[in-house]
Amino acid sequence: SFNTKILMKKIVKLTESDLTRIVKRVIKEQSENYKFTLAVQKFLNDKRILNAKLKVDGLTGRNSQTEKAIMKLQSMLNMYPVDGIWGKETEDALEENKPEWYQIWDDEYRPGWFS
Repeated sequence: SFNTKILMKKIVKLTESDLTRIVKRVIKEQSENYKFTLAVQKFLNDKRILNAKLKVDGLTGRNSQTEKAIMKLQSMLNMYPVDGIWGKETEDALEENKPEWYQIWDDEYRPGWFS
């Protein structure tokens, strides 16, 4: 038998103000991600934590030194899977397994707008 897929495209009309609002939101989210990554890098570099000696540049991603340092922290926190991504699971494990480190993160590094 022959399978035919019909692709339907939907046209969406945006105004200039719609586009401006979307672009501003994307820029704000990128800025917040950058600032958050800076905070994580500073935390991981803290001599009381990992002393990771990361370049504090706000960059992370696959095979980056920041990803590797997060993976090391996640391993120390007995997390599974170890994925190198700082998220709610990492924060929860930090709070549960290393409450003194979590307090440092919460008091000194975590951006106030992040929850």
